Amino acid sequence: MATEDQVQLTEAHAPLQASIDAFGSVLESVKHELLKLRHEHDSKIAPPIPLSPADPSRNTSPSTLLL
Repeated sequence: MATEDQVQLTEAHAPLQASIDAFGSVLESVKHELLKLRHEHDSKIAPPIPLSPADPSRNTSPSTLLL
């Protein structure tokens, strides 16, 4: 990783129009890929176990969690 001594940064400035255009041209595909990755990730996680109100041993209401 570069240190502050190794990198000469310029002052902050507004992005160039070419940079804005380049970002805009890939934005939809980046969003699509992120949503696809999220879906793939979420499908690998086990779904939560539903709690049955008829089973008091699985009651997770705040009042019983303190007991």
